[in-house]
Amino acid sequence: MEELPLEIWFLIIEYFSEEDLYSFIGVNRFFFNIGLDKRYREISLDLGEVHIRKLLDRISSEPQIASRIKKLNLHVHPTNAPRPVRNTGATPNKNRWLNPIRGAIKAVMGRIAAPQDQGPLDVDGMVAKLFILIPLMTTLEDLRIVPWALPPTFDLDRLFEFIWETCGHKLHRVSLCANLPRYRSLLKAKPAFPLLETLELEFSDNLFVLDPTEGDVLANDVLPFFNRLAPQVKTLKIRSFSKLDLSPLFAEAEPFTSLHTTLIRIPFNHGLRGNPAGLKEFLVRSNTLRKVTIRLTPMGLALDPAAEEPLCSWFKDCVSSPICFSKVDTLDICPTNQPGGISLLHDCVSRTFNNLTRFTVRDRYLKVEEAVSLAGALKACPRLTAFRLNILQLSGATYDAFARDLPQLRFLWMSVGEPASTEPSSSTSLETFRNYMSQRTYNDWNLWDLTIWQGGNEMDYETMLACARSIPSLRSFWGNGHMDFAPETRAPTLRPAQPI
Repeated sequence: MEELPLEIWFLIIEYFSEEDLYSFIGVNRFFFNIGLDKRYREISLDLGEVHIRKLLDRISSEPQIASRIKKLNLHVHPTNAPRPVRNTGATPNKNRWLNPIRGAIKAVMGRIAAPQDQGPLDVDGMVAKLFILIPLMTTLEDLRIVPWALPPTFDLDRLFEFIWETCGHKLHRVSLCANLPRYRSLLKAKPAFPLLETLELEFSDNLFVLDPTEGDVLANDVLPFFNRLAPQVKTLKIRSFSKLDLSPLFAEAEPFTSLHTTLIRIPFNHGLRGNPAGLKEFLVRSNTLRKVTIRLTPMGLALDPAAEEPLCSWFKDCVSSPICFSKVDTLDICPTNQPGGISLLHDCVSRTFNNLTRFTVRDRYLKVEEAVSLAGALKACPRLTAFRLNILQLSGATYDAFARDLPQLRFLWMSVGEPASTEPSSSTSLETFRNYMSQRTYNDWNLWDLTIWQGGNEMDYETMLACARSIPSLRSFWGNGHMDFAPETRAPTLRPAQPI
């Protein structure tokens, strides 16, 4: 340890797993501090967790722990009663008479081992603990507060005001997830965040008694807060899983003159029903944007596919502006499943081709000919290195097009929609695809990592290996940094079977 500079040790521990790092925590002060920094850098305090009381007591009683917390996730909601333990029937019938004795012994031993109740706190108990704990978090810079499930009978105004007064001046990131009445409580103190660069707002429906004044919260509380931070925010993320109309937030927003990254994920048919043009103007005015994620899939789409028609028209109108996305290098969009969705993708490429490095297409499975056509359009993007899409079926023609038109591509992520036919003679069978690939060698393709999912599972090893044999530059599967795969010992990683 003494023979190597600290800078070298910091480089070495980057290759340690968390378990490795924790196993070294008792070796010396260097590993002790690094281990504690890693363990307590991010803390989640969830009112429903069984061990929340024990965790709060430990952090508040040991300042060296609290002072290491950089990120705090605070989930406040009513405490539920513990779930009863289900009898699995594992105890043999002949020993059932011992169960009462075992239960009595466990109860006594539990009281001896843990004389204090370690169960969930109630809301008032957690609030009292937080008044002690928050001032001890001297290096806190990232705060997420999630009170959306808390009934309005709980008054947290004083707690929120205390948090903003204590920590607001040092926060770089703030994330709030609440319904409108709770937003009024969160923003009542008119918090100021002089160092803030990342703002995340999530909106949920009010599950409790209807508040007749909640309609004013967006205009009187959220919008002024939004506009006060507009000049300094570099990353803005807005999500809504409710029927709330957020169009005034965009229509009346001040220019975000420093905005670099944005994510907008709201249902178009509810979240922008009043004035969808406001979001378009917001995107067009934000000419400093580099990374953009727009996910506006309407609610109820499965029952009403036509609900996408207004969204498709709005999106095409948006990208018709020559300055929209003109400086974007990372674009993540849902082009809709409407007939105009493909031309929308081409329009987006034509707006971003000079700078585009990463392109993600979500919620639409492309036909082979559509993927081939899109690859031809992306040929005009000399900096493109990562491409993520959904495709109906694996096809050698798609790989031919990608290798020909996107030789600089380094990362390719594909979700395959249609299950491959088990008939060898079928043009969609995996065997047909593998045979096709065995006759191809893409020497000029610089692809480094390949990810293929089908039906929520990783593609089979034989198919992945066929791709690797055809692409000499390939060195990694599924972003792992290697191509190791032992199907007889490795359990498949399950993923949702829906489009990305």
